[in-house]
Amino acid sequence: MYKTLWKNKNIRYYLLAGGVSRLGDVLSGMAFLFLAYDLTGSSLHTTGMAMAETLPYLLFGLIGGVMADWLPKKSY
Repeated sequence: MYKTLWKNKNIRYYLLAGGVSRLGDVLSGMAFLFLAYDLTGSSLHTTGMAMAETLPYLLFGLIGGVMADWLPKKSY
């Protein structure tokens, strides 16, 4: 099944673009951490920067997903 998907040129471009985009996100996040340490010289401020990048994902992504699964859905 996957071989037939991989033969599609649009699927390959889509997966490649998603991988490059995710790589850019990771590299920019690391660059912000290096920049924070370079500007302040403080590991405490760098840790604060790392927490500021991670906490929204944890709060809104993981906890929000669990809440969306547990809460009853509206019926129209």
